Amino acid sequence: MGLYASLKVFGIQIGYMKHDEVDNDCNYYILFEEKYETVMDEEQKRRVFEFYTNLENKKVEFKIYTNILCTLETDGPNQYMDWWRISLEDFLREFQ
Repeated sequence: MGLYASLKVFGIQIGYMKHDEVDNDCNYYILFEEKYETVMDEEQKRRVFEFYTNLENKKVEFKIYTNILCTLETDGPNQYMDWWRISLEDFLREFQ
């Protein structure tokens, strides 16, 4: 039981977390975001990878927009779309 991602890529976010001294909170800043109704094609992925290679600071996080399957519901599995964090290795494997 739990949450499972299909890992079919319908979108991508590239961003970073930064601690805000004023309100003593962490905020997520999005540098790049694209989201589609269909699975991303090779040209769309190439543009994302090009954006990443041009970043000066590569200390970023990656999230893909994908199908999520929730098996925690008592009335059966539930599917929905949401952002799912992936590692640098997974990003390179998918977008390089």
